[in-house]
Amino acid sequence: MIVASYRFTRALNSLATFVTTNSASTDALNALEVWQSAAGMTRAYEKLNDNPGELVARLSWQDSDSQSGPDLQVATEKFGVQRIFISQE
Repeated sequence: MIVASYRFTRALNSLATFVTTNSASTDALNALEVWQSAAGMTRAYEKLNDNPGELVARLSWQDSDSQSGPDLQVATEKFGVQRIFISQE
């Protein structure tokens, strides 16, 4: 199991940024739901800090999940947020 923490903020260079009325945190949560549902029960996230401007979350996924990174990238781009790696446990 891989566990890592990320900070999600609004992506300033994204078209989705200009059309959303949601906060960065809400769009980050939407992206994480899409990411998690793409692999079922093998991915999870836990909110560590949630405020309108950013979301800090601990993500976990299986070592063998080679699509985890690409799926997270697609989901964050779709919702106009960017992720910043904080740490790996």
